[in-house]
Amino acid sequence: MKLPNRKLKAFCFLVSDEGRDFYLLIAFIHYLEEYMNISVSLEFVWDAHKIRTQRPDLVILPNSRGNHLYYQIATYAKKNGILVFCHDSEGNFATENFDYWALNLDKKSHSPVIFAWNERIKRYFVNTLHLPESSIYISGGPGFDKYQYLPKVSKSEVLKKYNKENYTKIVGYAGWAFGKANKSELELIYDYLDMPGEIGKNWMQEQRSGVEDMLKAMIEKHQDVLFILKKHPRENYESEKIESINEMNQLTEFSNVLYLKDDEEIQDLIGVSDLWTAFESTS
Repeated sequence: MKLPNRKLKAFCFLVSDEGRDFYLLIAFIHYLEEYMNISVSLEFVWDAHKIRTQRPDLVILPNSRGNHLYYQIATYAKKNGILVFCHDSEGNFATENFDYWALNLDKKSHSPVIFAWNERIKRYFVNTLHLPESSIYISGGPGFDKYQYLPKVSKSEVLKKYNKENYTKIVGYAGWAFGKANKSELELIYDYLDMPGEIGKNWMQEQRSGVEDMLKAMIEKHQDVLFILKKHPRENYESEKIESINEMNQLTEFSNVLYLKDDEEIQDLIGVSDLWTAFESTS
């Protein structure tokens, strides 16, 4: 590919300017700007029309299979001759009976480089998906690098902030966005789980109740332990004023529960917890 004789421009499309996908790509973006003199603009997926009005040389995405908008952006860019760089937001997965391509209807990579988080996943790509080994690179889980380079907070600092100094043990829980159960966007997830319509909705409500019951049992049994329950950052859109019922917000009356939404970074909560739990989470 012959590069133009000018400073290159890249668009990085994200659903949020924080969280998993942001941290997955930030080191790569820093490298492009610092060492390759490429101008990178962070854009929300809702502004994807800029690809047409301000054509970039490169489109950067956290993935092109786990979000239908990421897939559509990658497909449009590639069809129009724009180089696409896709990473993998959730790259350490079980491979048995697993539809890797998910929302990627093309069932092929839009990026010339394919990233595997570890050797196990690389073997899956080569042996099961028959992807070319020469295009696969081991990356680890780059989003988790933030646990190394970001400043750390102390347990006493967090306990004091919320007037919980009487606790010495902390159990953290990462929310699963069960509050989305009655929203139309969940139809995509239900289809992905191969449980469309009411089947998927009933499954999610049953799982939500089950997780809530387990959390409640632990909270009641261990009154001397502080349970920090962290709401999933993508459970609600910013414009939504009413919070849906999830697996945590019915437990906030317990004195040993601290329910947090966007109050703290998840890496800080993991750092101060003696035990970190989740229904299913990359955290």
